[in-house]
Amino acid sequence: MPRPGIAGAEPGDAGAIEVWTETELRALHAQWWLAQRSTHALVQRGLIDGVRSAAAWHIEHTQPDNATGYPWAAHVFLIEAAIRTSRREPGASEAAMFGQTLIHNALVNPASRAPGTPDLLSAWILADVAAALWAWLAKPLGRSSVP
Repeated sequence: MPRPGIAGAEPGDAGAIEVWTETELRALHAQWWLAQRSTHALVQRGLIDGVRSAAAWHIEHTQPDNATGYPWAAHVFLIEAAIRTSRREPGASEAAMFGQTLIHNALVNPASRAPGTPDLLSAWILADVAAALWAWLAKPLGRSSVP
């Protein structure tokens, strides 16, 4: 499976692998929202395919507990887990664990003021993750085919 390169950089271009991974996850987070807001069916399908491809790559090649302390794109991995589960596709538990680990990392981030409490940036990202999950769950029955 080719590396997704959502943000247009190669690992190591931005310095440490953690910086590259966080940039990728930020871009994946944004691309998911762009796909949801697209009014053109072909553009939306292309964006969604890109999101799912990038998520699959990261599930296989990225160690989420070393990637970032922020929950960027956690919703993408949780939705991917739901889609894989509904289609009985392999990798659902790995996708769910990836999303859960991103959220867990945000809750134990040393930048937070209290254990189990996210720092301000993580809190904003988590609110956006929750909004994304609610938006996906609110879709009609066909939602299992569109992240």
